Amino acid sequence: MSAIISDLPISLQTAKLLVSLLLRIDKKLMNGGVDDSDGAVGGFIEQTVQILQEYSKIDPECRMASRSYKEERHVSAGRNLC
Repeated sequence: MSAIISDLPISLQTAKLLVSLLLRIDKKLMNGGVDDSDGAVGGFIEQTVQILQEYSKIDPECRMASRSYKEERHVSAGRNLC
């Protein structure tokens, strides 16, 4: 999967897509919908974050995509407290 992601065009739209994908995976991990006992999912997440970091170096506009991640994590954290 990481090979496919690395072939995607570098753009804000792609960065937002990847952040959305990471958010969905994160939600599944938190709710027990994904088994990561072998670390494969965590490795994929790490590689995807590294790709997003490279995107940001090449196209600074891609940094905007991380804002939605931070906002969603903040909202999710608040939901878990209620």
